Amino acid sequence: MLRRGKNARAFIVPVVKHREQPPRIETNPAIMAGKPVIRGSRVTVEQVLRECARGANAAEIADQYPRLTPEAMVAALALAAEVRVA
Repeated sequence: MLRRGKNARAFIVPVVKHREQPPRIETNPAIMAGKPVIRGSRVTVEQVLRECARGANAAEIADQYPRLTPEAMVAALALAAEVRVA
């Protein structure tokens, strides 16, 4: 959605459509303040993304978070691809 500000500068307002989360991801207000986490763990999707951003590969992330499966990492990345944050 495109809107105009006071100074007539255009900016993009992200539009997030509610979609079903991947089955390996859960959101619960009682776990990690409601952030999306890998089901059955306290590893947030944000933590997985930060590890990827710093250049860690799947094996390094799995070493750091032993309960994290390759499928769970893919689910975290899939969720991040669907929800774009400005």
